[in-house]
Amino acid sequence: MSPREDWAGKARDTNPRPTRGRAAKRGDGAGAASPRVLPMGERALLLELPSLEDALAWNDSVRTAPLPGQEWSVVAARTVLVRFGTSADALAAAEEIAARTPEAGKASTGRTRRIGVVYDGEDLEEVARATGLSAEAVVAAHTGTPWTAAFGGFAPGFVYLTGGDARLAVPRRDSPRTRVPAGAVALAGEFSAVYPKASPGGWQLVGRTDAVLFDPDAKDPALIRPGDTVRFEARRESARVMRRGRGTVDEGTADGVASDDAASDGAAATGEAQPAPRPFPDVAAGSAALEVLAPGPRTLVEDSGRPGLGDLGVTGSGAADGPSARQANRLVGNAPDAAVLETLLGGLRVRARGDLVLALSGAIGEARIHRADAEAAQEDESDLDEGEEAAAREDAGFPVSLCEPFGLRDGETLALAAPTSGLRGYVAVRGGIDVPAQLGSRAADTLSGLGPRPLAAGDVLAIGQADAHRSVGSPEEPATVLPRSPQAPDLDDDAAADHAPSDDAAAGDAPSDGAAAEDSAAGGLTGAVLRIRRGPRADWAEDDALLGRTWVVGGHSDRVGARLEAADGDAPMRRVRTEELASEGLVPGAIQLPPSGLPVVFLADHPVTGGYPVIAVVDEADLPLLAQLPPGTSLRFAPSGH
Repeated sequence: MSPREDWAGKARDTNPRPTRGRAAKRGDGAGAASPRVLPMGERALLLELPSLEDALAWNDSVRTAPLPGQEWSVVAARTVLVRFGTSADALAAAEEIAARTPEAGKASTGRTRRIGVVYDGEDLEEVARATGLSAEAVVAAHTGTPWTAAFGGFAPGFVYLTGGDARLAVPRRDSPRTRVPAGAVALAGEFSAVYPKASPGGWQLVGRTDAVLFDPDAKDPALIRPGDTVRFEARRESARVMRRGRGTVDEGTADGVASDDAASDGAAATGEAQPAPRPFPDVAAGSAALEVLAPGPRTLVEDSGRPGLGDLGVTGSGAADGPSARQANRLVGNAPDAAVLETLLGGLRVRARGDLVLALSGAIGEARIHRADAEAAQEDESDLDEGEEAAAREDAGFPVSLCEPFGLRDGETLALAAPTSGLRGYVAVRGGIDVPAQLGSRAADTLSGLGPRPLAAGDVLAIGQADAHRSVGSPEEPATVLPRSPQAPDLDDDAAADHAPSDDAAAGDAPSDGAAAEDSAAGGLTGAVLRIRRGPRADWAEDDALLGRTWVVGGHSDRVGARLEAADGDAPMRRVRTEELASEGLVPGAIQLPPSGLPVVFLADHPVTGGYPVIAVVDEADLPLLAQLPPGTSLRFAPSGH
């Protein structure tokens, strides 16, 4: 049985209770403080600790001696998030954590990185005023003390550095910048960091560097990893030159960074000149491939993602509707993690190079195959009745069914119309979409930019070698049952039965009976009910504030998360605690409550950590449905297990 907790906060015997270990104090200083253990969804635990030192000690403990069933951990400023394979593993781990006492204050075993900085940041004078130091003294303080890489942040390569000069503790900016350039060296609170790529940010900027913080194609993608020691070194502006196409570099040390372990860590680059998206590799003549004629609103390559790389700031990503992607792969005889195409609101048109086997799942509108040329249509006219023959002559194509394999012959074109319900469709090709992987995955991560870019007309995608030991599947019912639009035609009893969930669906991918679709007058589209569990920061919001009301999926929702709006003129939620929360690890389905009072529900491309309270977590079985809800759809939340 899955561990559960009453929404009112009364823990049942099967649910991991918030617990503390044998002692909350450090005692003789030999052991780290014991954590408060808080459930984060069905199979993750958030270990809350009094200090960063304790959090680092616990993270080191669970990494060197993993708990039974542990999949990965993410350390943050005062917490460690631990994810498990099953809810039963999480339940058992809560008891084992209570009996464990990690060693505190272990010496760093990481590398030493030296980073050259030009100290001309926009906020250098403001930092000087806030600290009571001169600008020169700020630079001396920043370079005069070694920093320790504590934990990864919101983007790949962004690492929180701690242990510097205590005089440099400054607050974040009152108004964050909409764009901080890559290579910006910054301060916030007790931390320093280097922005690995251009992004919004609220830290105080004191300088800039040309060091490449993150290169996903390198053998070691992260320049700085948790546990490393970082020393900043002041460099002169006059020593910098411009390289065409590569940005500014330091003439004295062309790499912009030196290491005690290696003389060089790759070519320098600056975020001011972002690299152009890489084209897809050329496909050899005669090889099986899929040519993109039109990508629709947006089509991405996705697979099962990159789990377990949170310490690098890399989120799991992968298909937003995992069961539908796995179903499409299963139907064509692929492994579950093979790369597929994820469409947004249809519109995709592709042409086969070579004979291919495909399958469609998820939110797919009418799908039709158009023959390669008129001669191909005439060859098959003898098998058509009069009406079908006329349609073929008009090149109207012929329909293909959802959730069953079909052939796409050399030169034939597949066209997908916009779906009548749902948001994301999946196209699997036997052999898988064979594009270059980054960090072990072909998934496009829209938050970090990892993986292949969105498809464009003219792209040609290689198809991998099919596994001869895997057979093509039989037709199935949809893995994710989508809410219907009121404009969709009504079905009679027999037709409705044809769309019911099937016992033949693979284990783990069967439609959930807990996520219900229902008519709603508020959102214009049929609404959904999503089951939720109390989050680790449920006490930051009013009791039951998510429940008993209708929400609407906002227009700015994407693969990162669903931004909710209040329906029927309801007021936003009110936070009962308004102090700043240190960043904490996140899981898909986490519901954050920002100061606006409008919840954000995280999806596949969510950041690794976040600084707003997680007041609830959507059940994993309901996340595929959430990923399929278009903007304007109404939804309600219900307590898990009810």
